[in-house]
Amino acid sequence: MHTFEDHGFEFDTGIHYVGRIEKYEYLIDLVSDPAHKVSWAQLGTKENGYVYDRIQVGKAPAHEFRAGRETYINDLVARFGEGERAGLEEYIKLVDKTNKSADLIFFGRLMHPLIARLLHMVTGKHWDEWHARPVQEVLDKFTKNKELQAILCGQFGNYGMPPSEASFFIHSGVVAHYLDGGFYPVGGPGRIAEALIPTIEKAGGRVFVKAMVEQIVVEEGRATGVLLVGGDKVMAKEGVISTAGARNTFNKLLPEGLPGIAEARALVEPVGNSMSHVCAFVGLEGSAEEMELESSNLWVLPTHTVSDDYDLDTMIKRYHADPIESEELMFFMGFPSVKDPSYKERYPDKSVACIIAEAQASWFEDWKDEKCMKRSDAYKAKKKEFEEKLLRGMHKYYPKTAGKVKFVDMSSPLTNIHYLASPGGASYGLDGTPARWGCDALKPATPVPGLFLSGQDVASSGFAGALMGAVLCCHAILGYGAADLVLFDRNLINDLKNLQ
Repeated sequence: MHTFEDHGFEFDTGIHYVGRIEKYEYLIDLVSDPAHKVSWAQLGTKENGYVYDRIQVGKAPAHEFRAGRETYINDLVARFGEGERAGLEEYIKLVDKTNKSADLIFFGRLMHPLIARLLHMVTGKHWDEWHARPVQEVLDKFTKNKELQAILCGQFGNYGMPPSEASFFIHSGVVAHYLDGGFYPVGGPGRIAEALIPTIEKAGGRVFVKAMVEQIVVEEGRATGVLLVGGDKVMAKEGVISTAGARNTFNKLLPEGLPGIAEARALVEPVGNSMSHVCAFVGLEGSAEEMELESSNLWVLPTHTVSDDYDLDTMIKRYHADPIESEELMFFMGFPSVKDPSYKERYPDKSVACIIAEAQASWFEDWKDEKCMKRSDAYKAKKKEFEEKLLRGMHKYYPKTAGKVKFVDMSSPLTNIHYLASPGGASYGLDGTPARWGCDALKPATPVPGLFLSGQDVASSGFAGALMGAVLCCHAILGYGAADLVLFDRNLINDLKNLQ
């Protein structure tokens, strides 16, 4: 939800678009101050069918993902032929079913392990059959057209893994999430935080910034507060919720020797860290109209068509082997100033772009011990190489931005490490591999009484994943179990609806 202002431009950092707005808007409204209700603008326009993503694969024409399931299928059939329709329809059915099958896996983490196992034996057949399969293996069952497969994987940057490695579940989650369109908070992602803070304060809570936690305080075996860098303590009446990530929580924030924590660390250890990124925050002088900018996102996947046969795995491997030498970086690009209809009123005649490319912390290893914001010229030169290539990509696809760039700030994996304390600069927490979904330590209730996990490691990657992690965490704190969830069809969201 973080935004920042620099040189008279406002930039977002994490929320680039949100799908399934009817669900997530309702969840946010439940815990928001009514006077600060968040409004949402749909990406695209009525005239273009609300395009939310454009997928540019190699030198082939870009493909537009427009809102609506039938539209999604029909547009692909129009491009690739009627012979692909049956496979695409079955593919979308499988996406929906696999995404839905995860509900019991996540809510099962609230139940006694024996009960969860018994329920899984009855209802978990689909999950067991499909979630762990690599995306590429699944796509091969529905189409042999490599260009079509590349387009279907065109949003893989939302989970940061190649089709040969990514769990089909996390791919299903991303595809299903956006099928009915993408949305952006009016006023920017910071408006979500503004809507939540009054609710927190009304309940007796406080919101701190620049308050680094050094350790979770554990007294007589129970989490009772946090120790801040500098020595201050913030104590808790009921317990502590950590959204610092499972690895940080278990490995860095707890005292040694607590029962069950060594086992939790061992369970999380085989799960890798997600991909990191470099990001160009670009300030442009001029309006969206004069530069012909769009609210839809652009994904550029530079396979070289014939030689690579639209093989994204080859593209990704070549990129990570030597990104600077690549003819063109693979990147995501969006224009928050166009997504947010209020931006032009708040910042007249100004526009901003966010251009993101995958990166590895090892590329910046030489400068990891230098102080943030005061790193050497060699580090700045390394970032400059990425900046120039990303700007070249922007000018290629939006040529009227040439000569309009007034400000650029580049982040790197070291930026993530500094501001997020994320291992390896991971942007999405833990990696979206099958090992993650089978890890018994990734549940809201931890082995330490009074200590709970929330955030994306509990559920799935991104804003929506973190929000669902919070929903699960609330269920755990309030004591919802198998009887509530299965026998009486009770859950926190429905109970809140009934209270209203």
